[in-house]
Amino acid sequence: MGILDTIAELTSMVQSQAPLRSRPLDLHRWARYPELERCLSNLVDEIEAREGRARARSKHVAQAMRDSVRCLVLDLYVTSCADPDSVLGVVLSKRRLNESSRYKPDFATYDAFMAAFGGLRDCGYINVIQKGFIDRGTGESRATRVRATARLLSLLAAEAHLSPTRVAYRTGEGAPESVVLKDGGKHRIEYAETNRTVSMRFDVARINAHLQQHLIDIYLTDAEFTDLRRRRQVHDNDPNAEGRVSRAGVDLTAKRLVRIFNNGDWSQGGRFYGGWWQGIPRTERPYITIDGKHTVELDYSGMHPALLYAQAGVGLDGDPYDVGLPPSSRDIIKVAFNALLNAKARPRAPSEFDEQEVGLSWSALLRRVEERHAQIKHMFQTGYGLRLQNTDAEIANRVMLEMLDRGYVCLPVHDSFIVHHGLEDELERMMRRIFEDQVGAEIAVKAKLNLVKAQMAFGPTGMVDASAALSDHLDGTSEYSGYVAREQEWLAGRWHTVRS
Repeated sequence: MGILDTIAELTSMVQSQAPLRSRPLDLHRWARYPELERCLSNLVDEIEAREGRARARSKHVAQAMRDSVRCLVLDLYVTSCADPDSVLGVVLSKRRLNESSRYKPDFATYDAFMAAFGGLRDCGYINVIQKGFIDRGTGESRATRVRATARLLSLLAAEAHLSPTRVAYRTGEGAPESVVLKDGGKHRIEYAETNRTVSMRFDVARINAHLQQHLIDIYLTDAEFTDLRRRRQVHDNDPNAEGRVSRAGVDLTAKRLVRIFNNGDWSQGGRFYGGWWQGIPRTERPYITIDGKHTVELDYSGMHPALLYAQAGVGLDGDPYDVGLPPSSRDIIKVAFNALLNAKARPRAPSEFDEQEVGLSWSALLRRVEERHAQIKHMFQTGYGLRLQNTDAEIANRVMLEMLDRGYVCLPVHDSFIVHHGLEDELERMMRRIFEDQVGAEIAVKAKLNLVKAQMAFGPTGMVDASAALSDHLDGTSEYSGYVAREQEWLAGRWHTVRS
């Protein structure tokens, strides 16, 4: 064992005593180019030499094992880049690995996957932090939690010349499921194919293929980016956010969207999740760049109130979140409105509610909201919010597809969209038109802080034009060296990485 492995093992022992930030293994990770293929061949040869098998595996099983090695090393690598302190949860259940499901790739059978996992572990490439378990009496279980060893990370850097920009997802027949149906307990469930599911999957595939062709990054200094990816809190606390299980970090490879429906009902939910930009604080979103250019975010103003009033056939007068309190309370008023709309009983005060700051008790605030919206009060405490999400998701789908047809990248954050800063006026007109077409009513669209305005609000975090920064710092020695390096890796790797 080398010194790097010894340090990694000691670090893991210390870290394993603290609460772990983890996410499930993504079996659909993919990259394919000559250096990586040679590295994978060497790994498979090393595993098989250690096994000492008398007979070679069949061609089919050998390919399944190789694919298992591929997804394991790629996702371990991505996890280490996104947050070196987090771990991957790997399910090693024979029943789960052998089950047939639209959410699991066919190659990940128990025999093939366990050969890959056990081989990488025994050869010193995977470090098991916590063993998994299944309590058949209580039904409680936990996946095995693992990290990449220093040996694996060194190998991938030296032999595979791997970088995050070269990691993508399978496409075509082996692509991950992009239309997900969940039951009331938030568990994925199988479903029968319909014309609608086929159409939705086709739309999401088009959007995802377009996103994979572009560099979506965040223009922060190296120190700021390190701080962002190590933060403990998860800023998108939506339970539908795929993969966000006690996870920090920023995985810039996460450019694949998925539509998630709830309660086994295709009319509930359906929003787009999975993009890394959805899980960072809103104060950082102005620094998102697309292909090295700064962006702007446009937001539907009071979308769910506007939808409710349109359905009721009455006009919405003024700001739906104005209940006679100071503007500083607007965010918590919005929280209260959504709580009333999404709950099926009287909602409790959220943890961020501060009675002293608001000047009202939670109960009094709820009454203010109900008085302000007496015309739609009958929709409160009905759980109707998920059905409104279904409508706003269809609007989002149309916005992204129209932008795609014009050749533009459009990043969704539920009812807001991030685009190249020069597209602000065009996107605003499009958002207004699509909402009116879909709903039959008008709505306001507002621009959130972009990079120029953010500097005035939050301080000079970065330069005004990311493209100018690139020309100024191409030597890679500036405080933005990580940002520059990622763009250079993208430009070098995009021509050589072949996806499935």
